[in-house]
Amino acid sequence: MLGFLMFGAALFGQKTTTAQEYVVVKDIQVEGNKKTKKYIILRELDFKVGDTLSLSGLQDRFEKNKKWFFNTDLFSEIQFNLSTWDLATHQATVSIIVKEAWYIYPLPIVELADRNFNVWWDDHNHTLDRINLGLAYYQNNFSGRQDKLVLIAQSGFTQKAEVEYGIPYFNHRKTIGVKAKLSFIRNRAVGYRVDDYKELFRFSEKEFSLRRFRVNVDWTYRPNLRLTHALFTSYHYNRVSKFVVDSLNSEYFGKGLQEETFPGINYRLRYDLRDINLYSMTGSLLEYNLRYDGAFGGKGPERWSSSLYYAQYLRFSKRWSVELIGKGAKTFFYGNPSYYHKSSLGGSEFIRGYEYYVLNGQDYAYAKTSLRLMLVDKPIPIHKFYGTKSLPFRMFLAMNNDVGIITDRYFPAQNPLSGKWLWGKGLGLDFVFFQSRAIQLEYSMNHFGEKGLFLHLKLFN
Repeated sequence: MLGFLMFGAALFGQKTTTAQEYVVVKDIQVEGNKKTKKYIILRELDFKVGDTLSLSGLQDRFEKNKKWFFNTDLFSEIQFNLSTWDLATHQATVSIIVKEAWYIYPLPIVELADRNFNVWWDDHNHTLDRINLGLAYYQNNFSGRQDKLVLIAQSGFTQKAEVEYGIPYFNHRKTIGVKAKLSFIRNRAVGYRVDDYKELFRFSEKEFSLRRFRVNVDWTYRPNLRLTHALFTSYHYNRVSKFVVDSLNSEYFGKGLQEETFPGINYRLRYDLRDINLYSMTGSLLEYNLRYDGAFGGKGPERWSSSLYYAQYLRFSKRWSVELIGKGAKTFFYGNPSYYHKSSLGGSEFIRGYEYYVLNGQDYAYAKTSLRLMLVDKPIPIHKFYGTKSLPFRMFLAMNNDVGIITDRYFPAQNPLSGKWLWGKGLGLDFVFFQSRAIQLEYSMNHFGEKGLFLHLKLFN
């Protein structure tokens, strides 16, 4: 319909071509939103009623907004059209047709206790007793306001009970959101130090070696679509077994403490211009964090830290793009250094080729680049499932190159690579589903010349 209307406008006389290069949004209509409130959808648009839109870039504008909608996880299909176009006044109605995704996910939990799949498979012989099992209940769009309810009950290596609820907008201007979370976690096995780049664990049949209780209340202020200010507040109570402190690591919580109680507060500034959250092709992301973890009665880390993250995505053609990422993090005051409160280049933040290494410290920096070739961009036909008849699918060949460094000022004996540059490189095949889920299979090599095949999962935005 949009192409037909634009073609018709181009043929409507020869003396008004300049005037016909724009359209004024008279109204925005939404169809298909059975549960989602209309104002939630309008809040995610980068235009509103009364705005003037250029016809030459209209299709690209609609496509950009469509990708942003997918970031919300609210819809499986989205269409933009123009209707009731008045050529004399240039006014038209924007019609948005959506198909809501399946919002309720009662999912079984099968989760590894280790930093990544590779450590579990090789270092711990893929033993089943290091797997967490449970049930997670996710309900997106709980009341139609993009709010989310999460309930988790988990047993196994890490036992967990957790409840979380968040709503992105509760004020009249739709700029302020809040999320609350309560969690209780306990472990019979606890990692207590690093030796030869591997974490050593102590397991007890008689007691839980580590118990953690946490309350979080997070506030967000989103004055526009791309900019978010967030304030994360938390209360922590942690207790480790007396045997760990007396016999294995007296600095587990620092100062020989067996338990700690402390508040945490973290400010985050996020400026997001990416086309889509996962596996972006264009745009950029800037994120700054300033964090304080205090202490009640001297029992806590008493630490100030900050980090700066920047990512740039450049697209050279339909199939070629590059990802450029840089991050620096520093702990600039640490009143009570401890093993438990450590930064690490591992887990979600890693240097390729060093997945088997535990690299702890207080300060770190890295730069990561990926040159990517899109091999496949074609939906996979499936039976109707979760509100869709096809599965969006892309596959990429990635050429990766990472450089990083981490410094441990307090426990350097546990990290012989402290203060040394790390370099990893290799090739990867990345499989991207639903615009927001990815499986990455990578063959990487580090500066020691060690090579390996590594698996990484990105299942949530």
